[in-house]
Amino acid sequence: MGIDIRVIDEVWGDLQAQSKGEKKRRCAGQLKLVHSQATAREVIAERARRDYADAKSGLETVSNPPLGTTRDEILAVLGDQASMPASEDIAVEIALGEFERGMVMFFWNGTQVTEPDAKLDLLGDNEAVFVRLLPLRGG
Repeated sequence: MGIDIRVIDEVWGDLQAQSKGEKKRRCAGQLKLVHSQATAREVIAERARRDYADAKSGLETVSNPPLGTTRDEILAVLGDQASMPASEDIAVEIALGEFERGMVMFFWNGTQVTEPDAKLDLLGDNEAVFVRLLPLRGG
């Protein structure tokens, strides 16, 4: 039995993005776990693995760019990937560390989960919301 999960990203406190009209909430794809039960740790780790694989494939795409591609175009494709973790395991460690330090909030089917080993209630349609908290700038 597998668990299908719709992933949503939110960013709170990013006033610069909000001033540009960027949405603070966006769908970040789907995850599938092959377990019949899940914990927050497993969902966060699977998300980190997927993001790492996506970033790595993006880097491979721009390693041999078409002729005439500018440096700015390459950097636009890379985004934050230029500083990606050295391995998938490190990506998982970073994601779990951010969760445990409160830099990322995790909601499962509308309920905030604060413990990484908390068992998650499974529904037919499951939604994992990751909220990245950004410190406010100013005096």
